[in-house]
Amino acid sequence: MDMLNNEYFTKWQDNMEKSWEDFFQQLMGTESFAETSQQGLRLYLHCMRQLRQETEKNLELLNFPTRKDIARLSTEILDVGDRMNSLEDKLDQTLELLRKKEAPKTKNNKGKAEKSNGR
Repeated sequence: MDMLNNEYFTKWQDNMEKSWEDFFQQLMGTESFAETSQQGLRLYLHCMRQLRQETEKNLELLNFPTRKDIARLSTEILDVGDRMNSLEDKLDQTLELLRKKEAPKTKNNKGKAEKSNGR
């Protein structure tokens, strides 16, 4: 009996699925559905654009940062970081050059000090 209920349910499910598939094929397979969908998407995009613009205006009036402000600030922060890295590299190079110039003087001074102590 359980097997009959399962078989009956499977057939019912298949029939329902086929009926819904046919219904949606008839509904969505028409030119008018495509046109209506296109108009709906255009309206949605227009509303979203308007909403974004109005939100940006309101944020500006409240002195809150907008998406553009945050993006600009992010770019500026990255630029400052790059400049700092460049300056750090130049400073390291300069220090290395100074160390190289100081090294011979230090060796010469040690040699002179040893000679004067030896006399």
